[in-house]
Amino acid sequence: MSVASLERRSGAEAVASLHRGLHRHGLGGSIRLALALLARLVYLEEWHIWYRLDVGRTCSGIELPPGMEIIRAKDEDLALLAELPTVGLREARRRLAAGADPWLVRDAARAVFACWIFAKRMPVLAACGGWLALPRGMVGLEDSVTSPSYRGLGIAPAAWSAVASALATEGVGAILTKVEGANLPTRRAVEKAGFRAVAATRLRRVGGRSRVDVQLHGASDAAFLAARLAR
Repeated sequence: MSVASLERRSGAEAVASLHRGLHRHGLGGSIRLALALLARLVYLEEWHIWYRLDVGRTCSGIELPPGMEIIRAKDEDLALLAELPTVGLREARRRLAAGADPWLVRDAARAVFACWIFAKRMPVLAACGGWLALPRGMVGLEDSVTSPSYRGLGIAPAAWSAVASALATEGVGAILTKVEGANLPTRRAVEKAGFRAVAATRLRRVGGRSRVDVQLHGASDAAFLAARLAR
């Protein structure tokens, strides 16, 4: 996808966010959201910890709470995403058509968790063109989200473990994901599922110019991150 296409998509997503903000938060909330979006266009700084999970080394004994199930969602299941603070239906359908796999945890007919698995490449703001090419046998995990009313139940680690088990039967060797450095609850959750930290990245964007610093954790098997992100 070209930079121009990404900018058009980002603009469309910004407009959609403003509409959602107006409905959810009123005029005042929409103004604050617009100012936040404008600030991101002028200046942005992000710090992420990158984690790798070798699918054969997931932590055992992590199970979903009774009554819940995880599914690899199909088009007819995507409407359930409206129950979660995640991507909209249009973006979900675009991703599904492009080959990404949505996974949902359901409690009866209600969606309580969702995540996306990307093969070959994953969306990464710090990457040139907005996409990070992945090594053979590795997939990317993005947009993991739990319903606010279901947090604290250990759903996310159990869901990731279930996804890893399913992918292991399909020849996938590793799952890569990133977590905001300051998001300690999510970092603890991915570590509980067996993910290990392999690198840290910091993106600084001022106006139209970006700098990405990559720090590998020792003799890392994620050296490709430095080769494909650092600039």
